[in-house]
Amino acid sequence: MFSSITVILVISSYMVILFAIAQLVERKIEQTGRNFNGPWTYALSLAVYHTSWTFYGSVGFAAESGLLYLGVYIGSLLSIACWWITLKRMVLAKNTFRVTSIADFISTRYNRSQKIAALVTLTALLGVLPYIALQLKAVISSFKIITLSGHGADLHNTTMDWGSSGLLITLFMIIFTIMFGVRRLDPTERHQGMISVLMVECIVKLIAFLSVGIFVCYYLFNGYDDILNQLDQAGMHQVTSLHTRPDSGVMWLTLIILSFAAVQNLPRQFHVAVIENADVNYIKRAMWVFPLYILLINIFVIPIAGAGLLKGIDTGAADYYVLLLPQQADNTFLTMLAFIGGFSAATGMIIITTMTLATMCSNHLIMPVLERFERYAAIRGELLKIRWALVALILLSSYSFAIAFSDSYILVAIGLISFVAVLQFSPALLGGIFWQKVTVPAHWPGCWQALLSGSTPW
Repeated sequence: MFSSITVILVISSYMVILFAIAQLVERKIEQTGRNFNGPWTYALSLAVYHTSWTFYGSVGFAAESGLLYLGVYIGSLLSIACWWITLKRMVLAKNTFRVTSIADFISTRYNRSQKIAALVTLTALLGVLPYIALQLKAVISSFKIITLSGHGADLHNTTMDWGSSGLLITLFMIIFTIMFGVRRLDPTERHQGMISVLMVECIVKLIAFLSVGIFVCYYLFNGYDDILNQLDQAGMHQVTSLHTRPDSGVMWLTLIILSFAAVQNLPRQFHVAVIENADVNYIKRAMWVFPLYILLINIFVIPIAGAGLLKGIDTGAADYYVLLLPQQADNTFLTMLAFIGGFSAATGMIIITTMTLATMCSNHLIMPVLERFERYAAIRGELLKIRWALVALILLSSYSFAIAFSDSYILVAIGLISFVAVLQFSPALLGGIFWQKVTVPAHWPGCWQALLSGSTPW
């Protein structure tokens, strides 16, 4: 439908606009010296939680397992409902102890243990690296779909192009991550320009998904009810069923628990929710804006999944019904909008996660080793370049992982695997907030105890 050059030009133009927004925000901050991002920016940037796994994967999940996909978002909503107790205390602790990452937060709570910080960093790196691979796969797959000469319905039966286009997209991600998140060093590790970009990307992906949903419901069909009625007549009851498998009850509980923890434990979510928080009262706005966003981005999942099945599109390509339905209808504008929406969902996650992992690795793995050897003193002064190298290494490793498992069922479950990995942080993270007897440095008397009681000693 589109030539590769056209798509690359569109992507490049889009990222240039985002970079200009980031530059404008940072210039305003330099000129005024004030915080630029307000509660709306903070609340909307939290929707980086919705990656390509939401934008594409929820539809594919619903096409196969019905309403089970909602378990991911029920757990998230329950977690958000607790934010004034949990997230508020994390932000207050961050402000007091100058925390820069989830590894720094947990180690700070436990006597500034460098071993704990390194362990958290390694767990995050190994657990989240495959999740980045999933985002790269989504971008490369969607790129392939809209550049196929046909309607992309044979995607499931063709070989993924991990050569020129895959490597090119990965290199693009390396450049974008450095441009937006690792251009300079900041002792607070706050990046207000990048957060403004995340807000824009979150708005774009929501508009794109809602546009496809409205198109499917009211152009391809005669409304939401029409799709549900046709699914019922066609005997496709699995799309609207709560129980599509023998272990549905266990799966519901598992998804709820994993997503409850993920909304606070994922490195990117911790960074946006805690490190980038400029005012603890912003949480109040986020506690209703973010749930509203979750509702809106899920409202058309079932109609799109049902429409794809009713139109006879291969179920193996169900993850990409959001792209394939407007493409099948020869709506070039909506196809490109859907691609940009999916691209935004993936790149937002890639940029913030890679930046966060690079920061954690440099602070808790690389620098502690360099400090042990005097002959590496000169290298310690090149922290920014070390982070650039780490960004490239992380994304190229994710690219290699995606190639290795591109034809395996395991990539379908990567999102859940990463959720399981960060679930390991919950005892240390939440226990550290609420357990008063845990060890803290002697020169911080009363601070954590005051946090536990919800007061602010500073």
